[in-house]
Amino acid sequence: MENLYSVKEVCGILKVKRVLVSRLIHSGRMRAFKLGGGRLWRIRERDLRRFIRAGGDADSYKQVTAAEAVPTTGENRKKEEEPCLKKL
Repeated sequence: MENLYSVKEVCGILKVKRVLVSRLIHSGRMRAFKLGGGRLWRIRERDLRRFIRAGGDADSYKQVTAAEAVPTTGENRKKEEEPCLKKL
């Protein structure tokens, strides 16, 4: 069975903030799907590996602009700006 990662777990692997992973997903640069039609995003291990092999480095992250992100407000924005600390 293939491993599935949450946005928080991907943050830990890539050492980036949650908002950046969300932007990558919403811009289509990182493949992900919603688990059970809900609001929880999951990233397949093969898609994460593909993203990294395709040049998913710091320069790629800088190219993701705020215009590509889904707007957030209040409490959600505060949560997304916190760095992901969970290590795998």
